[in-house]
Amino acid sequence: MKLNTILSRVLLLLLLCCTYVGSEARVPAKRHTIVDYVNKYVAEPEDEFTGALYDAWQHYLRQEPQDDGVTLVVDKAHGFMQYINNDTENSWKMIAEMCYWNCSDLTHRLLAVNVYSWRDGYYSTQGQFDGISFIRITTATNEWEYIGIDDVGVDPFIGIPFIGSGYNADLNSFYIFDEDDNLTYITDEEFKQWERNRPVNIFTLPREGKDIEVTYHTGLEQRHNATYHWDGERFSAQ
Repeated sequence: MKLNTILSRVLLLLLLCCTYVGSEARVPAKRHTIVDYVNKYVAEPEDEFTGALYDAWQHYLRQEPQDDGVTLVVDKAHGFMQYINNDTENSWKMIAEMCYWNCSDLTHRLLAVNVYSWRDGYYSTQGQFDGISFIRITTATNEWEYIGIDDVGVDPFIGIPFIGSGYNADLNSFYIFDEDDNLTYITDEEFKQWERNRPVNIFTLPREGKDIEVTYHTGLEQRHNATYHWDGERFSAQ
C-alpha cells in the first residue's frame, strides 16, 4: 500500500474521531422540567407533608386516581405544580405550589415552594409546614441550594404591623405585644379571636407570568396587598 494512501486513511480516521468528539461536546445539557424538580423534592420524604405529597405524586406518575380530597395539577409548559389536600370532615385544607424562574445569568434557576393552609374559613401561615421558601438550582448540574427569602427580596410580612403573642404561666394568661414590647393581657377567648383575626399574608405562585401575588387576610376579609415582580435576579414589590 502506498504511503500517501496510508496517510489519507489515517487523516480520514482522525477527522471522523474529531467530528464525533465535537458532536458529543455540542450535546446540550438536559433542560429539567417541573416534573424533575418535584421528583427530586419528594425523593426522600422526611415529614408528614412531603410524605403526603410523595403519595399524590406517585399516583400522578402512574396515572392513577388521587385519594379522596386530593387534587394535583401539573403544568409542564408553564413550570407549575399545585397540590391540594382538602379534608372536608375537619374543615381543613392545605395548598402547596411549586414553580421556577430562569435567572439572568443563564446558569441558574430559582425554584419556589409555597405552602399555606385553611381551616373553618380562615387562612393561616402558622401551620407546621406553612410558608414560602426558595431554592437556587445550578442548571448544568441540577445542584440545589436553599436560600433565604431576604436574599431574593421577599418579605412575608409586607404591609403587616408587628404583633407578637405569648403566655405567662405565673399569671395563667395569654398576652400580645407590639414592636415596642408593650404587653396587653387577654383572656383565653380573646386570644382565640385574636388568632383567627390577626392579619396574615397569603402568597400565590404564578401558573403563568412571573409575578407572585400577595393577599392580606384579616379573619374572613381579604384584599390584594402586593405583587412581587421577578427581574431575573430578585423580586421587587409593586
